[in-house]
Parts: sequence; structure tokens; C-alpha cells
Amino acid sequence: MTRPRSTRLPIIVGIAGLGWVAAHFLATALHLMPNSLIGLSADGAGSGYMNPLFTQRWSLFAPEPPLQNRTFHFQCADAEGQATPWLDAYEGLTEQHQSYRLTPSSYLRRVEGSAMRNVVTRGNEYLAPFLARAAQQPAGEEDEALVARVAALATSDLHTRAYQRRLAYRVAVHHCTQEGGAFSAVRVRAAWWDIPKFSQRNDTTTPIVHTQTLPWATRDDIDGMLEAARAELVSREQALEMIAQTRDASQTPSDAAPTDPAPTDPAPREDTPQP
Repeated sequence: MTRPRSTRLPIIVGIAGLGWVAAHFLATALHLMPNSLIGLSADGAGSGYMNPLFTQRWSLFAPEPPLQNRTFHFQCADAEGQATPWLDAYEGLTEQHQSYRLTPSSYLRRVEGSAMRNVVTRGNEYLAPFLARAAQQPAGEEDEALVARVAALATSDLHTRAYQRRLAYRVAVHHCTQEGGAFSAVRVRAAWWDIPKFSQRNDTTTPIVHTQTLPWATRDDIDGMLEAARAELVSREQALEMIAQTRDASQTPSDAAPTDPAPTDPAPREDTPQP
């Protein structure tokens, strides 16, 4: 006796639904736990599924107030080496956004903020944990799969940094074009300082401003950044050298005071441009 067709459809739909739920939870687990060889290997396909519908940050449930004020500066230089002072378009967009919420200033402000963060590039966030894991193995006995993953992540780190810096430079090129006049080179700088605590809101002490500046770059330099980065591949020998340096750094005690991980300038500088 055969089962009527009318009862087959719910069974098929139920099995397909359960299969999708299982696949969804598996993709979510791999996406949220990438610090493993399996997770990183599958994250390329998993990210395409998780983004942008199923990705969310913890700040959605526990918003974190900003701890720093940040801004983005740029300079333009002509063919004779004459440079403009440091210019700031972020502050004007912020004031416009606060005064008129329903304007494109909100979107443009996010673009400026992204360019500002890209000046202080952090690269691939998974490289440091894998370097530390590989450095725990004895010299000459490193796991080849782990060494290969370090080389791949280091290569990805080069590409990520090039992409981030290119975006920051392109924003500067846009602003220099808006300023009018011919220019041959641009450079960018991110500046940040701590927001005082509520109990220190009346403190008139001038905050310490940290800055990080990228070198001058011409249009040709900016256009070729990604192509130059894609041509660079971290070899196995280079990965082993990075692991050895990480191992030596972890074994060498240091009594020096902690420093900021990003190189900073204590105050804005007016250097001579070299386009």
C-alpha cells in the first residue's frame, strides 16, 4: 500500500526544514569560533551565508558608550611641494548630522569614520593567536598545517592593510579634489583622545592627542596599492621566521613600560611634503 501524495509533502518540507536548521547552526558555530584550522578553512563559505542577514555584534544587546573622540585629517600637496595645512571634514559632517538627521551627512560621516579607522590598520585579527600557538611548539618541530595557516593569514594581513589604507587615501583624494586646484600627492592622519569621565567633566586639562600619519602618496601609488599587495605572498620560510620572532619575544622578559601598540605623534607636525 503506497502512501498518498498529500501526506508526502509535509514530510519532505519537514525534513528540508530540519536540514536547513542543522546547516544554519553548523555555519553559525564555524563563523563564531574561527580560531581553529577547521573554522578558518570553512569561514570563507560561511561568511557568505552569515553576512549580512545573520551577523550581529554584542553591542546590539549591550551598547558601549564611546571612550574616545576621533577625527580624520588630510593634506594636499602640489607638484612644487607646497602643502595645505591639515584639513578636517569629519567635524563639519558631524555638526551637520546632529543638526539635520535626515540628510546624506549620516552616510558620509560613516565613510569618514571608516577611513579614519583604516589609518590605524590592525590587519587580520586571527594572525596573532595563530602565531602565539605556533610559537609554543619547539623550534624545528612546528606543525606544517599550522605554519601554512600562519603564512596564509600573514598574506591576508598584507592584503587587508593595503585595502584599508587605500580607502583612507581615496577619501583624501576626494576631499583634495573638492578643495579645488591641482594636487600631486596626499597624506592622511587619524587623531584620537580620551573622553573624560563624568566625574572629570569640568576638568580643564588639555587632553593628550595621539596621532598616526601615513606617508605621502601620489594617485599612481594609490591606484597600484591593491595590485602591489596581491603580488606579495608570505612564504613558508618567512612564516617560520615570524614564528621564531614571536617565540623569542615571549621568552625574553621585559621590564620596559608598556607602550601604545600604534605609533603616535604627540602633536600635529607640519613636515615638508615629498610627493
